[in-house]
Amino acid sequence: SNSNSNNNSNNINNSIISNCNASGTEENATCNTDCTPALQLPLPWDRMECSHDPGTAGYRLGDVFFQRLRKKTVSAWQLEHYPESLASMYIRACGKEQNWPAITGCVRRKYRKEDEQHNVNATDEIIHLRLGDVLDDEDRRKIPLANYLRDWVEWWPKTGLYYVPPLAAYTKLNIPKNITRVTLMGNPYYGVGENCSNSLAYVAAVKRALQRLHPRLDIAVRFPPPPGSQMRHTLGEAELADRDLHFVQSRAAVFVASRGGFSHLLADIALTAGHQVDWSVRSNGRVTNLTLATGHKENWKLRGHCKPANAGHAILLFAVSAVVAQ
Repeated sequence: SNSNSNNNSNNINNSIISNCNASGTEENATCNTDCTPALQLPLPWDRMECSHDPGTAGYRLGDVFFQRLRKKTVSAWQLEHYPESLASMYIRACGKEQNWPAITGCVRRKYRKEDEQHNVNATDEIIHLRLGDVLDDEDRRKIPLANYLRDWVEWWPKTGLYYVPPLAAYTKLNIPKNITRVTLMGNPYYGVGENCSNSLAYVAAVKRALQRLHPRLDIAVRFPPPPGSQMRHTLGEAELADRDLHFVQSRAAVFVASRGGFSHLLADIALTAGHQVDWSVRSNGRVTNLTLATGHKENWKLRGHCKPANAGHAILLFAVSAVVAQ
């Protein structure tokens, strides 16, 4: 029966990934059903030499998924530097932007053996916060943490971009009664290394507020390995990002989205997996209708708000443990 189950799983994954609408055009190129390198990559610029443009360097899963047809050099960098990543799997599997069945299928295929070994059910709530550079880069660290906890702070003057929700956005959350465990997870090191005092203090403040309001909850913290550690060197930035997607897809009975493109990606991964998504933090306060940093208009009211979930625990996913364009 185990053999039949595995075969069924393989068939489902192949079916999911091959739903990419193979029409032969650049935007709807033929899919590669097993997510392995194709002889003919879907888009012409996927075969170009890598650009040294700073906007192309680094692991850019969000750019590949949301803006691949506009940022025409990003795919080549991913294929050269992160050939085993979800970004490269998606490039080889599908020529479209925002093909949710394809990216979901890639996640399942990459982590299938791990899922079979641990048989983890989606029982947690994940709340995503952006940390790192949005609180601790050279300019942001000059702003007192109290300002961020009190109200939305514009990321850069006159941009209309707001990444860090105030504390009230989290104290107003309606955490289901069947949730028993909260894990604060994220990446305070993003873009700033270990010079991340504001991010760490921000996490501590939110944790204290939640513990005060929900004393019944078991609250833990989950960060990626710190810069310079052997584990971080072994895993690499792409794997850390990919594991975030897998974690949300496999564990998030409820996902609470925050600001930024990676949070958007995580939320839609949760939706595609059939989980509940709460957009209240992302849409909190006066920034509800602003254009996000990804260039996408906020559409939280239209995207399956609060589907039923079989939850038993809660995870607060604090920021990305990934290096992905926001």
